[in-house]
Amino acid sequence: AESTLRFLLSPRSAYVSGQVIEVAGTEATAPASWDHPLAGRTALVTGSARGIGAAVAETLVRDGAHVFCLDIPRSEEELTRTATRLGATALPLDITAPDAADRITEALGDGGGLDILIHNAG
Repeated sequence: AESTLRFLLSPRSAYVSGQVIEVAGTEATAPASWDHPLAGRTALVTGSARGIGAAVAETLVRDGAHVFCLDIPRSEEELTRTATRLGATALPLDITAPDAADRITEALGDGGGLDILIHNAG
């Protein structure tokens, strides 16, 4: 429960009344740094060239994750600007393309591991 309580009591929390939070009875491992609890994690945020997606990507980067910012090719210039500003990786791609999964896996590199997926595409 420690990590949940730390989050809820921090300025990072946007807890909404009535939101259910389940705490399992298993022991959780505390992050190496409470300032960067997502360090070593990889995240993919769709629709991240601007707006809510860019804000989500910024929050994930702030918390230590390596972020892949994905948006449609016609937003590539804005996407690249956002990713560069955040120190993230830009991935201009239409996620409805038949080869989208292969291209995402290729972009993720060796291991292709993904810890966090935020599907924000409109």
